[in-house]
Amino acid sequence: MSKGKNKGRESFVHQKTFFSPEIIEEQARDDLEKKKFRQAKDGFKELCKLDKEKYLPKLLECYHGLANQMIQNGQLSDAAQIIDNIKALTGDKDEGTLDILIAMKKKDYDAVARIYADLLSRGKNLANIQELPRVADALVIVFQEFPQLKSACPEIDEELCAVQHALEDISAERYEEAWLKAKKIAVHSLFSHWKLFIKGLIAFYKKEDQRALEALGRISSNTLLRDIAQPYMALLNSKIIDRNTIHESFVKKMCIVAGYPDLVSILPRADSLWKAGRYYDSYCHIRNTMKTFPEESSDISGTLTRFYFNSIHHLPGKAAMKYLDDLLKNDTVASPEYNLEKVLICKAESLFFENKLVDDDEDDSDCAQVWECFLETYRKVFGSNNKLESLVYFRLGSLFAVEKPQEPPLFPWLPVRKNKDLLRSAHLAEHYFNKSISMDKNNKDAYLGLLQVYEKTYNQSKANKLLDRLIPLFPDDSAILTRAGVSCVERKSYIKGMKYLEQATQRDPLDSTIKDHLGFSYLKAARVYFDKKQMDQGRNIFEKALKNGVSNAHDFNRGYAYIYARWAVLELKNENKDAANEKLQLARGKAEKLLPLLYFTQLISRCYELPDTSLQKLNAEVDREWSLPPTPENAVALLMIYSYINTLGFAWLKAEMKRVVLYALDASDKPCSRNDALGIVSFALPDKQAHKLGDVYIKKMLEKDREDPQFHYLKYQLQIMNSRRLPGKEGIEELNRILHLAEKRNNRELVRDLRKRIKALEEILKVEDTLNYGGAFDTSGTNTNLNMDMEILEELFEEMQRTMGGRGRGKR
Repeated sequence: MSKGKNKGRESFVHQKTFFSPEIIEEQARDDLEKKKFRQAKDGFKELCKLDKEKYLPKLLECYHGLANQMIQNGQLSDAAQIIDNIKALTGDKDEGTLDILIAMKKKDYDAVARIYADLLSRGKNLANIQELPRVADALVIVFQEFPQLKSACPEIDEELCAVQHALEDISAERYEEAWLKAKKIAVHSLFSHWKLFIKGLIAFYKKEDQRALEALGRISSNTLLRDIAQPYMALLNSKIIDRNTIHESFVKKMCIVAGYPDLVSILPRADSLWKAGRYYDSYCHIRNTMKTFPEESSDISGTLTRFYFNSIHHLPGKAAMKYLDDLLKNDTVASPEYNLEKVLICKAESLFFENKLVDDDEDDSDCAQVWECFLETYRKVFGSNNKLESLVYFRLGSLFAVEKPQEPPLFPWLPVRKNKDLLRSAHLAEHYFNKSISMDKNNKDAYLGLLQVYEKTYNQSKANKLLDRLIPLFPDDSAILTRAGVSCVERKSYIKGMKYLEQATQRDPLDSTIKDHLGFSYLKAARVYFDKKQMDQGRNIFEKALKNGVSNAHDFNRGYAYIYARWAVLELKNENKDAANEKLQLARGKAEKLLPLLYFTQLISRCYELPDTSLQKLNAEVDREWSLPPTPENAVALLMIYSYINTLGFAWLKAEMKRVVLYALDASDKPCSRNDALGIVSFALPDKQAHKLGDVYIKKMLEKDREDPQFHYLKYQLQIMNSRRLPGKEGIEELNRILHLAEKRNNRELVRDLRKRIKALEEILKVEDTLNYGGAFDTSGTNTNLNMDMEILEELFEEMQRTMGGRGRGKR
């Protein structure tokens, strides 16, 4: 302590002598309560001069508190001086508890164990020692015998020996014997946490990971053993360890526990370099100190190899680029020799450019070039590998076959044309899929990828030829059989398609998509047979359709009621009235609602060209059901049936459109579920004739829930379609308001759609600003987005010209 501080303290103590003992005692007790042990000690020291017997216990309490504070703060020499003062006051030569704390702070576990054993042998009560679990740990880890414990505390000595002998058994892989010894330790024993540790170790080495984690995880954090158990737990499950607590000594422990003592001098340095952001230096340290690195294996060398080459794809952009550049500049890449390291670097570079191709719109040829370079390097090191080359070319084909992100239409009222330019690069995708097939004739994924390219670019002739090649090559593949079946159905080869789809269903009976296609093919094939007057074959097909059917009231291809309805109509068309009535009765029994079934039957009858005389009874029944009070539930079903039949494009369906819309309007004053309203509005949006219907149901639902984002968005879309003009800034404001509502409701799909629409609309409005304020004629170079804006305009005008094609100049 400095001279100035001592002088100040002497002055303070001198001042206290002028106060009465009562005031000094009150102040000292207050300081003691506030844990100001040094000030309290001075007060009680003065009071001891007046009455030592009365105030000595409080003075000793101050000394103990002050010593504890000093030990915790690392002031061990000052604490030792305080302990000497305590011993002088008490006449006790060994102030045990504080001596243990000092030894514990110094991590002198031999001293901790020796002092504790001596104190126990002299009958000291040490139950209140705060560090008692760590003291018990010290007794174990010094691996010494303490003869004085045998006579003074035989129970503690017996349990200590049991723990130490159990650990010896584990080292010798005598796990059963170790557990027999550990079982003797009581639950409330001083060494109970060692029992958990032994149990965890046995499970760890017997590869019972979950049991090991449970046992080791129950060890208390106030023990030395917890730190010892951490490396074992980290090896079993790295997620339970706080990464901020991992330091060099911890990494060393993990190396030893994992059985790689050679890495103790290597891995900690590599880890610290990596954490410091010196990624390439960390790589070089491992490369220069491990003879087997890099290596493709399942041991630690292989694990480190995968880490250093895969981590490029998980680093931030600039750091990843620098790390890759450093790898590409190292002496291995520069040398004319070819080895595994060069192959791995080329592979990492290829994958890196592939990710940039997806994320940053990198040039297609660059990505293909680096993969070709990888294959060339691989050939020089390992020789030709056709399967590997096929996989790489398939990967490139898949990369170029990815669909471009499609923005939502800005002008929903314009007809939508088929977009043949859906893929990133259709010709490159086709090229690399073909190269993949040329390297491995059995690469089914490459065939399917190529088939998908043809389908998405609407090249049906090439797709059909490819399918004809695939069926003999992969006769048991359900995906190929399904595509062949669908292709045949689209070409109106219904019976052939049906057979392919039946084979696909046999190979994958749980795939509902295949069953949907099969159900459609059954309906088409049955009609073909009935039209050819081959009724028995047609009936057999309907029986198959029923076995493939479902009870869904809205599945018009596989629903039992609708299959029976079609069957009845075809029987009636062929003048088999009894059979027709029988099937119609079966249809009624399967239908949830009568009106939708009758309406479906009526429309199908007209599609199948039944004469009006055959439909008189059915029409009368439909009219009778139609005259009953309408309901939104029936309205949704009728609209769905109309939409389904409308795909056939008959002229007479226009009148049916008015009919079902009027029915839905009449039902608008009835209670309506949200799902039914969504169905009705979704039907109404695309057709101007139904906009009034959509408006009515939108208002109805917003009256029930004023903040429903879905219906606010539908209202916005309806207004845009009715106005038939581009929304301005007020449109963006409205979309942002709806976006806020959607985020509050956590409607993720709607949030994504709204954000895309807002972004697209903002781009269009930039064009308007450019034209209004003369930006298009700015020659100073400030309008950097002009080219992009003009591309948007050109695309818009081109789309409008396509949709207006065929009109005369005068009309325009």
